[in-house]
Amino acid sequence: MKNLFNSEEALALTQRVENLTPNHTKKWGKMNAAQMLAHCHIALETARGNVATKRSFAGKLLGGFFKNKLIIKDAPFAKNSPTVKEFLIKNTCDFNIEKQNLLNAIRGFATNGEGEVTTKPHPFFGQLTPQQWAMAQYKHIDYHLTQFSA
Repeated sequence: MKNLFNSEEALALTQRVENLTPNHTKKWGKMNAAQMLAHCHIALETARGNVATKRSFAGKLLGGFFKNKLIIKDAPFAKNSPTVKEFLIKNTCDFNIEKQNLLNAIRGFATNGEGEVTTKPHPFFGQLTPQQWAMAQYKHIDYHLTQFSA
């Protein structure tokens, strides 16, 4: 499964982010491109241990099942999948700032490797190994870039 610790895969993701413009329109969902970038940045900063989140009630009930399905067995994310409240972006965002924030976070995560990853549980999936965090973050960013045809 692809992950952000693989330098070629991280580079391919950063190139897709770099090619994204504010004019890209979504195929599904509620966020615009700038909000999507902010959303992906917050999720990645959570993986890096820079944003504190609490384990969601739904995650406590269903997280293990979906962790097995989405991360371990590599099933695709469903369109319009729900997210934890900390990752919801409703405010107006500056596209260029959010784009640079996400690019910096991807590069930092990829460059620093397993030492970059939090030991705190994912707010939905629960406890993840560094490799699982790297796989989940790759898959999450890829899902949203696909959402915007990037």
